[in-house]
Amino acid sequence: MKIVVYGTLRKGQDNFSRFERNAKKFEVVEEGVELHDHKLVVNGLPFVTPCDGETVIVDILDVDSVTGVRIAAMEINAGYYAEPIQIGEHVCLYYPYPLNKQEKEQPNIEDYVKHNNRE
Repeated sequence: MKIVVYGTLRKGQDNFSRFERNAKKFEVVEEGVELHDHKLVVNGLPFVTPCDGETVIVDILDVDSVTGVRIAAMEINAGYYAEPIQIGEHVCLYYPYPLNKQEKEQPNIEDYVKHNNRE
């Protein structure tokens, strides 16, 4: 399973070592790959989000399925979502942060209150 990583999952960072230590397969396939039309934001934790015209440098890992599930759980529990992406010859999963998606899907708070306070 190939995963695009940035931030704490890149080689030399804390989560890279943490997941590598317990993995059956954990290989860096490519380092320093350009992920176009995304930007890196650091606000406590680093995250990428789609953004026209920006580029983020990422790495591509190839991991066993158990490690892939563990990484997915960490990312999704932190509010990221899984998205398939093709970078060059690699079809991978990556975990952007849903800034725009979140804004569009949040319900109008007044509608929510009216709906949940019906008598």
